Amino acid sequence: MMILLLIIIGFLLLGAGVPIVFTFGLCTLALALMTWPGALGLNMVAFNTYNVVTAETVIAVPLFVLMAEVIMVSGLGTRVFDAVQKLFWRIPGGLATSSMISSIGFAAITGSSVANTATVGGVAIKEMVDRRYDHRLAVGSIAAGGALAILIPPSTFMVIYGVITNTSIVKLFVAGVIPGLMLGGMFIAYIMIRTILKPTLAPSVRPEYGSGWVLKAIWDVLPLATLAFSMLGALYAGIATPNEVAAIGVVLATLIGILQAEMTVTKFYSAVARAVVTNCMIFWIMIGTWSFGYILTYLGVGNEISELVRIWGVQPLAIILAINVLLLILGCLLDPGAIVMLVMPLVLPVLIAANIDLVWFGIIFTINMEMGMVTPPFGLNLFVMRGIAPAQVRTSDIIWGALPFVVIEMLAIAVLTAFPQIALWLPSMM
Repeated sequence: MMILLLIIIGFLLLGAGVPIVFTFGLCTLALALMTWPGALGLNMVAFNTYNVVTAETVIAVPLFVLMAEVIMVSGLGTRVFDAVQKLFWRIPGGLATSSMISSIGFAAITGSSVANTATVGGVAIKEMVDRRYDHRLAVGSIAAGGALAILIPPSTFMVIYGVITNTSIVKLFVAGVIPGLMLGGMFIAYIMIRTILKPTLAPSVRPEYGSGWVLKAIWDVLPLATLAFSMLGALYAGIATPNEVAAIGVVLATLIGILQAEMTVTKFYSAVARAVVTNCMIFWIMIGTWSFGYILTYLGVGNEISELVRIWGVQPLAIILAINVLLLILGCLLDPGAIVMLVMPLVLPVLIAANIDLVWFGIIFTINMEMGMVTPPFGLNLFVMRGIAPAQVRTSDIIWGALPFVVIEMLAIAVLTAFPQIALWLPSMM
């Protein structure tokens, strides 16, 4: 009853405009003081805060965020998109297909859906609108492609999930490779089929070529492609830990920005400042989640829920279906950080009791969060697209353009549920 009351209070605070991090923190602190009156409750929160910020496994988070910010400010997005456009302009869908391919490539480096959407969208959306592309197809492909960044490794969201569930972050990263490429391929197939059936959605325009354009295009793409493959290869082979890969990634991304793009001291300072703000939000999310889960464990809430599931004889498939429905609803209302705070402390004991693989469920959870990034009314990528899209693109175009990709993501979840080895095969080979 206490938890139910606090959840109601939390939604009231959110409705009043209090940021989710502070709302969840206040509710967690209130629950701690109700569980351990006085100084004991405060000590518990302080103890968990110390454990979170000093945990070795979370060091990768601020480094991956910094790497994404460095790539965003360095001008690499423009260079890579121009190169991909020239290499793939003959494919049906033209710029829309090129933007999806670029999103898949940047997803393997940025680890952030918002960063990925802003990087690719900042370059692609204006050009597609100027070339009279269908507005819904243009903004939908960028918003959905940007969301792939939390599925294709490295992913800051997977690090948070791994810390909360005590799941191997390396296995989560590797497990996201095939589903991420599969989902990206499904997106590209949808764009190509639609534009083949109705070519006016994406008018074909031959890009302007200069001398030696092939070598220049390869030169623009090669450094980031090499960085992405080397990071994943080092993790898969066990040569480096996620922390080491993240540190190397920051250094290499900075060097690439200096050598190939327009990185300056001012831009690097801007990247660091933005990374600090983002990391503060992420760490407050982890602190709140860790403390909330600790209290629920102490009170035995998770065990009681697991016992109810056992008594009622609920099958694992029914559990997964119910969680997916819950995540779909919450994805329309809250950001992924808030959802992982609310849901995982409650469902983790149930997943363990039902003997559900946490690596596989992490991929399912992440795709649900991708859907939440592009579902109205509060999908973060929809707001990003509204901020970077030209004025002639209506908000309704952004929403309706993203919905077909949400259906594709639902289909991907169904496929992964029917065939879990799509996600688990690569980690099993490590």
